[in-house]
Amino acid sequence: MCSLLPHMRASNVVFLIAGLCLAPAVAGPAAHTGDQGVRIELRLNKPAYTATEPVEIMLMLSNPTSTAATFQFPTGQMFDFLVTRQGKLIWQWSYGRAFTQAFTRLTLSPGESRVFNERWDQRDVQGRYVPAGEYEMLAVFPTDVGLVPRAGADGPQVRFQIVN
Repeated sequence: MCSLLPHMRASNVVFLIAGLCLAPAVAGPAAHTGDQGVRIELRLNKPAYTATEPVEIMLMLSNPTSTAATFQFPTGQMFDFLVTRQGKLIWQWSYGRAFTQAFTRLTLSPGESRVFNERWDQRDVQGRYVPAGEYEMLAVFPTDVGLVPRAGADGPQVRFQIVN
């Protein structure tokens, strides 16, 4: 089952981009990276969306190693998604959300995977629908205290289109 765990980790490990837990008819763009042997995959359900159509995002953490991997987060937020266009921040998943102000831990046992699903409604941070064009999505998995997810951060990104 797909679940969403809104939390954040800051070890300057910038993570993945969008995806979907449902079986898409057309596979969308995907990117992956790793931290502590854990594979971090971000995937969108398709490469192009019509205007105002929700963008389905999937972030999957998989531990293929023989040892448990534990991540500590400075708050209750474990990840973030950022949408940019031509290097400019358009939308940030965590914008306007409240998170517990307590350290949070995530442990993946050997062979364990966790899937986090989210959806972007194609509105910018001011609540306006974005115009057609090419966009990038970035996922951030921060664990160090003080890291602020930002546009232009290093890490896997996927590109996708919004068309009229």
